[in-house]
Amino acid sequence: MVVDTQSLRSSPAVGEEPGTAFRAIRRLGHDRRDEALALWRNVEARQTSVALTCSFNWTAAWLEAYGEMIPHEFVVAEVLDQPVGIALVTEGVGQTEGPLPIRTRHLGTAGEPEASSVVVEYNDILVEPQHRDWFLREIIGVMQSSGEVDAIRLDGFPAGIIDIANGKGWHTRPVVSRYYDLVGSDEPWALLSPNMRRSIRRKLRGLEPCELVWSTSREEALASFNHLVELHQARWTKDGEPGCYSDPRFFAFHRNVAERLAPAGQAVFACLKHKGEVLAAAELLIDRGRLLQYQKGWNPEHEKLSPGLVLDCLCLEEARLRGYRHFDFLGGISDYKTRLSSHENSLEWREYRLPTWKWMLLDNARRARQVFRSLIPSARTNSETETEADLPTSSPESTP
Repeated sequence: MVVDTQSLRSSPAVGEEPGTAFRAIRRLGHDRRDEALALWRNVEARQTSVALTCSFNWTAAWLEAYGEMIPHEFVVAEVLDQPVGIALVTEGVGQTEGPLPIRTRHLGTAGEPEASSVVVEYNDILVEPQHRDWFLREIIGVMQSSGEVDAIRLDGFPAGIIDIANGKGWHTRPVVSRYYDLVGSDEPWALLSPNMRRSIRRKLRGLEPCELVWSTSREEALASFNHLVELHQARWTKDGEPGCYSDPRFFAFHRNVAERLAPAGQAVFACLKHKGEVLAAAELLIDRGRLLQYQKGWNPEHEKLSPGLVLDCLCLEEARLRGYRHFDFLGGISDYKTRLSSHENSLEWREYRLPTWKWMLLDNARRARQVFRSLIPSARTNSETETEADLPTSSPESTP
């Protein structure tokens, strides 16, 4: 990705606060990664609240795993020549729309091929709050001007925080992220249905004696990560699937999470032990007082004992005792997520389609197909409903 590193002065808009005329944008190429990450640490150190997915540790871990494959640059926001925000902009690899390859730009740790993707959720940008909307507009402008591009993608942002990315040309795919509200709960699983609580206690009795191992140190987290990989891969290879950890970049990123983020208080690896054997394991991310269940694996030979569900329930109670606000199951629709949650958030994947010949061709093909279906009833009966935008749909936990 070719980058012009010259600072670009931003003109103040009507109604902006005094001093905004001294704002500027600076771009740093991938070859200046060390300089950019040093700036990232500087900006983050001055923030009172930083989303996990735009933190230094998360970004550096992702770049170490994916940086050689994914072209990228850094966009820096400055006020009076001092950095007040920084963002990662990537060039998508292996992105498609129907049969056509699509040239995409992404904000944050995104843009990987689907089989390798982390599928970032609760995405955000690192910037001082008063400059947020201005910085996001500038980033979108940078993405539009970064060479030939068909689409700009803002992946996995919480609903409501990127509303300036709206209007003509923008397409939004909302995804429900279900969570359990731990605040004010004075007993285990109090917000679940009576039938669910009885089921949990019955399953716990079936696995007595059992132990929850809560790993936060580097050595313990790496050991639990190895259990997670082994169990997750066993489950999927049993069904003839490769398993997500078979991808070396995906594996490397999550090993970085265990090695670096867990000791920094940004991740936990949990294991369920029964009679000395690890039956289930999970990777939990820590984001501003919330636990996010990213990935889970369990021994398929003990599926009748529901070790995955038991691990979920033990982690829920451990999170309550440790003072976390929410236990979030992340995006995707699953029966167990519905049964174990009390509330829901909405995440959004937004895409801006630039006026290129690819979209014209795809739109014409869709219209032709709609006409064909309207003329031939059997075509309507035997076909699936076509969505407006083919955006990523897999949540990390459901990915093989």
